[in-house]
Amino acid sequence: MQHKVEVIHARRAGAALGGHGGHGDDLHDYEWPVPPPGTDPIGSLQPPGRATVQGRLHTAQVRPVSGTSVLACEIADSTGDLTALFYGRTQIAGLDPGCRIRLHGMVGTGDDGRPAMINPGYELLR
Repeated sequence: MQHKVEVIHARRAGAALGGHGGHGDDLHDYEWPVPPPGTDPIGSLQPPGRATVQGRLHTAQVRPVSGTSVLACEIADSTGDLTALFYGRTQIAGLDPGCRIRLHGMVGTGDDGRPAMINPGYELLR
């Protein structure tokens, strides 16, 4: 049986924001926001442990895993990126590429060696 993998990427917002994609311009600040006070910079995470991170959703992908689905989301801030895995989900209302999100939960290491959170608590930010 062949499984369908759906990938949704954040829209490049350079033209809308007037940025050129380099550091210090509006596009960079939009796509890779600086972690606010009270959150942990993604690039400083040392698994295992608990953390609260805040960033922008870059990619959402539905993957088949052992007879169920997992919604894999790539979240980035100005210090790095992590994968948030939501098992048994194919979508979360309001969780769209480009949105800002705050995650809190246990941090582990994904198959690719990067930080990952499984079924973290989340807050969609406006």
